[in-house]
Amino acid sequence: MQVAPRSEGETTLDKPLDPRQFLPASRALYRYEGSLTTPPCSEVVDWKVCEQPIEVAAADIAAFKAIFPMNARPLQPVNRRFLLRGV
Repeated sequence: MQVAPRSEGETTLDKPLDPRQFLPASRALYRYEGSLTTPPCSEVVDWKVCEQPIEVAAADIAAFKAIFPMNARPLQPVNRRFLLRGV
Protein backbone atom coordinates (compact mmCIF):
# COMPACT_ATOMS: atom_id res chain seq x y z
CA MET A 1 0.00 0.00 0.00
CA GLN A 2 1.32 3.44 -0.94
CA VAL A 3 1.19 5.68 2.14
CA ALA A 4 4.05 8.10 1.58
CA PRO A 5 2.99 11.58 0.51
CA ARG A 6 4.05 12.79 -2.92
CA SER A 7 4.67 16.33 -1.70
CA GLU A 8 5.45 18.12 1.57
CA GLY A 9 2.31 18.74 3.64
CA GLU A 10 0.18 16.18 1.79
CA THR A 11 -1.79 13.64 3.85
CA THR A 12 -2.30 10.15 2.46
CA LEU A 13 -3.57 8.17 5.46
CA ASP A 14 -7.21 7.51 6.16
CA LYS A 15 -6.47 6.02 9.59
CA PRO A 16 -3.70 6.48 12.20
CA LEU A 17 -0.36 4.85 11.48
CA ASP A 18 1.16 2.59 14.17
CA PRO A 19 4.87 3.52 14.34
CA ARG A 20 5.69 0.23 16.10
CA GLN A 21 5.37 -1.52 12.75
CA PHE A 22 8.63 0.15 11.71
CA LEU A 23 10.66 -1.17 14.66
CA PRO A 24 12.87 -4.25 14.32
CA ALA A 25 12.00 -7.44 16.22
CA SER A 26 14.88 -6.89 18.66
CA ARG A 27 14.48 -3.88 20.92
CA ALA A 28 18.22 -3.74 21.76
CA LEU A 29 19.59 -0.26 21.20
CA TYR A 30 22.52 2.09 21.50
CA ARG A 31 22.18 5.36 23.39
CA TYR A 32 24.32 8.47 23.24
CA GLU A 33 24.14 12.18 23.98
CA GLY A 34 24.09 14.28 20.84
CA SER A 35 22.48 17.28 19.29
CA LEU A 36 19.65 18.32 17.04
CA THR A 37 20.19 17.66 13.35
CA THR A 38 18.70 21.00 12.34
CA PRO A 39 19.77 24.51 13.34
CA PRO A 40 20.56 25.57 15.99
CA CYS A 41 22.06 22.04 16.43
CA SER A 42 21.72 22.35 20.22
CA GLU A 43 23.38 19.57 22.16
CA VAL A 44 20.41 18.59 24.30
CA VAL A 45 19.27 15.35 22.64
CA ASP A 46 19.52 11.80 23.97
CA TRP A 47 19.64 9.64 20.84
CA LYS A 48 18.46 6.04 20.87
CA VAL A 49 19.39 3.94 17.83
CA CYS A 50 18.18 0.37 17.30
CA GLU A 51 20.98 -2.19 17.16
CA GLN A 52 19.17 -4.22 14.48
CA PRO A 53 18.64 -2.20 11.30
CA ILE A 54 15.47 -2.32 9.24
CA GLU A 55 15.47 -2.36 5.45
CA VAL A 56 14.03 0.41 3.32
CA ALA A 57 13.75 0.19 -0.45
CA ALA A 58 16.10 2.47 -2.39
CA ALA A 59 13.08 3.84 -4.27
CA ASP A 60 11.46 4.86 -0.97
CA ILE A 61 14.62 6.68 0.14
CA ALA A 62 14.85 8.47 -3.21
CA ALA A 63 11.18 9.50 -2.96
CA PHE A 64 11.74 10.87 0.56
CA LYS A 65 14.83 12.81 -0.56
CA ALA A 66 12.84 14.29 -3.46
CA ILE A 67 10.25 15.67 -1.02
CA PHE A 68 12.71 16.65 1.75
CA PRO A 69 16.08 17.44 0.10
CA MET A 70 17.44 19.51 3.03
CA ASN A 71 19.98 17.65 5.15
CA ALA A 72 21.11 20.26 7.66
CA ARG A 73 23.78 18.29 9.44
CA PRO A 74 26.53 16.00 8.13
CA LEU A 75 27.51 12.88 10.08
CA GLN A 76 29.45 13.86 13.19
CA PRO A 77 32.41 12.00 14.76
CA VAL A 78 31.88 10.30 18.12
CA ASN A 79 34.52 12.53 19.74
CA ARG A 80 34.25 12.16 23.54
CA ARG A 81 30.62 11.02 23.66
CA PHE A 82 29.85 7.76 25.42
CA LEU A 83 28.11 5.13 23.29
CA LEU A 84 26.03 2.89 25.57
CA ARG A 85 24.39 -0.40 24.63
CA GLY A 86 21.04 -1.16 26.24
CA VAL A 87 18.17 -3.60 25.93
